[in-house]
Amino acid sequence: MHGVATELSLPRTSARSLTPQSSVWGTRTGAERQAPHAPRAPEERNVRGDGARSPRVLPAWPDELLEVAALQRFDRHDLLQQQGAEPTHVTIMVLGKALRERTSRDGERVLLDVHAKGDLLGLAGYLDGAAHADTVVAHTRGAALVIPREVFQSFVARFPEARRELDRQVGRRVRQEILRSVGLATERVEVRIRTVIADLADRFGSHGDVRGVMLDLGLTRAELASLCGTTLETVIRTVNRLRERGLVDTDGRKFFLPDLEAVRAH
Repeated sequence: MHGVATELSLPRTSARSLTPQSSVWGTRTGAERQAPHAPRAPEERNVRGDGARSPRVLPAWPDELLEVAALQRFDRHDLLQQQGAEPTHVTIMVLGKALRERTSRDGERVLLDVHAKGDLLGLAGYLDGAAHADTVVAHTRGAALVIPREVFQSFVARFPEARRELDRQVGRRVRQEILRSVGLATERVEVRIRTVIADLADRFGSHGDVRGVMLDLGLTRAELASLCGTTLETVIRTVNRLRERGLVDTDGRKFFLPDLEAVRAH
């Protein structure tokens, strides 16, 4: 079950002063939920005591974003965005990962993307003001910055750096949707699966393991199948073939890619 906020009335406070009690995310009580500690927000303007500039919380976004945002915590399975809801705010991921999905008219859940640090949720609703076309559910514990839509519009107008990052994310989502549509219509299913695995490894993979790039998103085979637009059985068979050919190795839900470009090559 998802934790769902009963009302998304945003606290008028900065990221530095927000308390857990003012969180907009849905919460559960008792044994159902043990809230994580709130991530420590950076000091004013991200300047250390010695005058040196400390690393940004979100490198792609201006530091001033913290002055207009509320820092919110979430737990795994919490609902961060609801399909059909009005876009009253935008959310920018700070910690953790989330899954963007859409529920079809017959109730089928279709996984669309994985989101992580720096990603803006509710992008389409922010741009056109229409109800959200998809749902975002927390895949891990984490935190995000929440900004009222009108405030974020003014912020983007004031800061060219924010405008560039917004444009970059719009471009990536448009390109992703085009490639997904073309892939579903024209590509063999093995090609789609290999492309999705390689793209996820590019975005979220870690280096240093002797077995290759490690992809550890914790996605089930069923979730991977939904992301690729195919069936669970097909994903299982294809992953087994890729493993036999030495293109991937697996350990539970972890993937290891000895040669990332070989996986991408068709």
